Amino acid sequence: MNNNYFLTDLNEYLKVRKLSEKIFIEGAELPDQVFQKDYSAYQFINSANFFGISGWPILQKIARFFQDEYIYIMCVKPDPYVDFYNEHGYINCAKIPIGIDADEYYDSTFEYNEFYLLAGSDIVIWFSPNMDWGILADLAFETCVLTVHHDSSTDGKDDVFKDWESVDFAVNNWMKLVFYKNDCIVPKEIKEALILNYAEEN
Repeated sequence: MNNNYFLTDLNEYLKVRKLSEKIFIEGAELPDQVFQKDYSAYQFINSANFFGISGWPILQKIARFFQDEYIYIMCVKPDPYVDFYNEHGYINCAKIPIGIDADEYYDSTFEYNEFYLLAGSDIVIWFSPNMDWGILADLAFETCVLTVHHDSSTDGKDDVFKDWESVDFAVNNWMKLVFYKNDCIVPKEIKEALILNYAEEN
């Protein structure tokens, strides 16, 4: 198992975190808007289809389309510094080169002893070092949301984003299963907030 991609230098982590805040709204969670105003073109995917080995080819496709040589992945809830750095000597934030294979990605992010990158994570983000795109996973909704910067070219994106769905599809398919105690009906206020924040016209 390879933990060489974890950030261990606090100053480097703080720079990466500052970069992430240009894409993501700090502390925001679904169904609220989680992305900064310069981002749109929202697409959704079930977290079960994105986490682990199956998600790496999807990430590679996006990163290569935008010519990223690596991507950042970070747990943002619970806090990477407070909950991991002081105790374990590393921060659950990593810089992952695009060229590694799916097995190494999985070992590096999901299986590093008991202290793997996503241990106990509730909200995780992936993003481009060039700030072209970002993905937020909110596991309370079993959902990942992708966004693209307004100024980033998305010509030819149909093949790149073929694994992703609209917010309407997400709400009416897998997201409703989160609310099994409510007969798999998404509460009205949550559904309306999701549609307001992530419908295609936004």
